[in-house]
Amino acid sequence: MTDKTPRADTGLALIPSVLLAEALDDLIRAERSKRYTVHMGFWHDPDLYDKTCAVCMAGATMAGKLKADPLRECEPRCYDDVTKELLLALDWVRMFAWDGFFDNVNEARMQHGLEPLAHTMPLADELADEVGMVSYNEDNKTIFKLALRKAVRIMRKADL
Repeated sequence: MTDKTPRADTGLALIPSVLLAEALDDLIRAERSKRYTVHMGFWHDPDLYDKTCAVCMAGATMAGKLKADPLRECEPRCYDDVTKELLLALDWVRMFAWDGFFDNVNEARMQHGLEPLAHTMPLADELADEVGMVSYNEDNKTIFKLALRKAVRIMRKADL
């Protein structure tokens, strides 16, 4: 069985639940890596003092799926327009701003020649109510990831 998920040329998914699930996997890999430090204030920013690269939610995807060099500073503008929009969508996730997430995913879809997804705004409201908002930090990172897994389940239930 083949994966029929539409993807950007870089391999990032153009389906919100798949994009978020894969980004969460990249975040977990970054947490476990000795080369990366998760810090939601930096895209993909090498820190040569302690030999790690600081990454946010989107930066973890740059490090993981997009295979960015940990010694190279990257941000969404370093990529093609479709990938840039998907990375900006992931930036909204760290703030639990679901309307921004869906807006950027839809922009990426249109730039890729796909129709925008319908009924995302009511889903953004449902996610805000059901998932809440949890900051990522040392004390809350497990709760943050559980909240995002819940968001993925809600999106999948809505066929997004």
